[in-house]
Order: sequence, then structure tokens, then C-alpha cells
Amino acid sequence: SVCKLGLALLASVAGLEGRYTCNQSGPMGSPAVPDDAVRFATSVAAVNASIRVVWSTLLDVAIGKIGFVTNGNPEKVGDFFAVHSNLRTASLLLRRTTIVMKVTVFEEQKHICWNTMGLPSWARHCFFFCEVDGSTVWYNYEDQKGVMTGVIEQLAANATRDGFNRFNANMTTEVEKQVRVSSMLVFP
Repeated sequence: SVCKLGLALLASVAGLEGRYTCNQSGPMGSPAVPDDAVRFATSVAAVNASIRVVWSTLLDVAIGKIGFVTNGNPEKVGDFFAVHSNLRTASLLLRRTTIVMKVTVFEEQKHICWNTMGLPSWARHCFFFCEVDGSTVWYNYEDQKGVMTGVIEQLAANATRDGFNRFNANMTTEVEKQVRVSSMLVFP
């Protein structure tokens, strides 16, 4: 499909194709797309750090500091929180949004997903992690289904992908900073 071709091209351009994959059945080695859903946006990143460091950076620092500002960090399935997004390249009407989310998947240091609440279509935003050759790879992706999917995809898919890529770049920087700080705290 055009979407899979675009994702493969993105992975190739990012230099991740073949080198970093979690070997799942979805696009670029990501988790599979649920039945009747569309992989709305995917961004993949890798950093030379353990899953433990990347996971804790996501939950403790990144969600509140880069890309998303939340009301409380998600800690378990069933937690509710608000995501305040700023999709810089979206149309003015969709650029800044606040959406209530509910955590639907929480596998410590592996997979976290949250679903939108109160919208006319089903949407799930996830992060999936694996270790490859001493690095941590993560997929930042969103799946959608329902009658509004085509319209939302036309209006916001590119801006969402841009936002995910920016989030991953900022997250990589934050993880590298956490690794540097922790290495300075080790005494011989």
C-alpha cells in the first residue's frame, strides 16, 4: 500500500531500515495494526541507552516536558490524563488540542498505549520498545478506525507524523542527557 511504502521510505531515509527493527508484523517492524484500523502515523527512533532509561525518560520526563504536557503521568491501565498537543504543521484549527486519554496497554518497559475519549472515532496512540544491538528502538505510532478516519487522516496525518518525529528527536536528546547525567554520578 502507499502508506507502507511511505513508511518504508521514512525508515530508509532515517537510516533505520534493516538496522533497527523490533521484528513485529506491522509497518517498519512495529506492532501489528488492529483489525479494521489504519496506521495513522508512525515514527521510529533508536538511541544508545537501555530500555529502562528510555522508559523512565518517557514516563518521568518526556511526556511532561517535550511534545505533550499531561495532567498526571500514566502509570497503569485505566489511568486517565489529558494530552495538550501542539502540532506545529497542522491547520490552525487543529494545531493546539486537548484530548482526554485512557491508558489501555501498560507493559512495563515494553509497550504503552492510550485511547482517545469522547471523540467520534476510535484512536490509540502507543509507544513500543525493544533492544537491538545494545540500543533501544521505539515506535511512536497511532492507529485509528471509524467513520471519521479518512477525514481525520486527510486533515492531520502529516502534521501528526511531523509531531511524532519531533517528539522522538526531542526524546532522543532527553535520553542522551539522562545517560550523561547518570554516567557523571558513577564513582570509581
